[in-house]
Amino acid sequence: MKYLKQLRCLLVVMFVMGTCSCVNIDSVARAEETSQPVTATNPTVPDSNLVSLEAQAAAAGIGVRTVNGVKVFHTKDGHDLAVTQIIDGGEAVIDEGGEAVSMRRELEWQLGLPITGEIYQSAVDASKVTSMNTTVEISPVCYSQHDARWSRILIGTTSSIPPTQDPSLSSSGHTMYREGCFIASTAMEAATYTQSLPDYDYVNHRLAGTTSITDPANMNYWLLTNGGLDSNGNMTFDAMAQFPGIYGLWQSKYHYTTVAAIYQTAQQMIAGTFTTYARPSLPIILMNKTGVSEHYCAWYQSDGSTSGANNSIVQPTRGDYSNSSLECTIAVSGYSPENDQYLMRVACWRK
Repeated sequence: MKYLKQLRCLLVVMFVMGTCSCVNIDSVARAEETSQPVTATNPTVPDSNLVSLEAQAAAAGIGVRTVNGVKVFHTKDGHDLAVTQIIDGGEAVIDEGGEAVSMRRELEWQLGLPITGEIYQSAVDASKVTSMNTTVEISPVCYSQHDARWSRILIGTTSSIPPTQDPSLSSSGHTMYREGCFIASTAMEAATYTQSLPDYDYVNHRLAGTTSITDPANMNYWLLTNGGLDSNGNMTFDAMAQFPGIYGLWQSKYHYTTVAAIYQTAQQMIAGTFTTYARPSLPIILMNKTGVSEHYCAWYQSDGSTSGANNSIVQPTRGDYSNSSLECTIAVSGYSPENDQYLMRVACWRK
């Protein structure tokens, strides 16, 4: 009888241990199910309501604060960044690379949360991987910011509402001619994928009642009315997440590893192998040269290397306005690519 009781106790202990093991295994399985990567088609993210993000940031000791009467954004690494108004009434942060970033994205980035609208790489399919030294390209729609059709347009700022033109093309104005490379490059991205926008009549200050393939003129108006420009006329690329036909955005500053890795990513974007949900894409590359702090070009050809002779761009300040005159390699563009995490941003279009 004594041994029977011991056997009974042993069986009970084994049963309890087995049950606990099942629970643990089930918990692990559920954890795997709920920790799938966030994508544009699987937007399971923590609460990204702006008020909630601001509360989380405040608890972490970061976010907007006032220093000496000036509103700044305090980062997790202790820097105070300038805060600027977006023309539609929201706020943006001028990040450490000098770019205007929407408040929501800056908070998500600082808190280590998935960034709204960002795309993530699909599981690697060996049959679709583009090897180094394999040149890939797409045929871009090319625009010059100097084209007379829009060169005199004043880039949207609080001093240019309603949007208008500068009849003198003055050297001091925020004109498309002088400062429109980012808008022109972004318009190339959208036009390459046959995306259209309402046209704006800049002479009579009204919507024209027509719609056309995206160009720098109607892109400027769309940005102006969709929080894509700050009060100084700087473009907030984040606004492109709202653009019709967008699958998601990818910006190297949020995913930076090395400059060489960004070139390889550009090759995959152009080849259309980065994600199974988006078409081949036209990245925008940040360039500079002595006397010009930043300049943007559309990037349409790459072999994945960092060689300036093996990567081709559309240079929106060149010669006449035909495709052939605007296309060139980085090596002959007169500019050098930015050698840091701000090198590339890209809008990826749904298949």
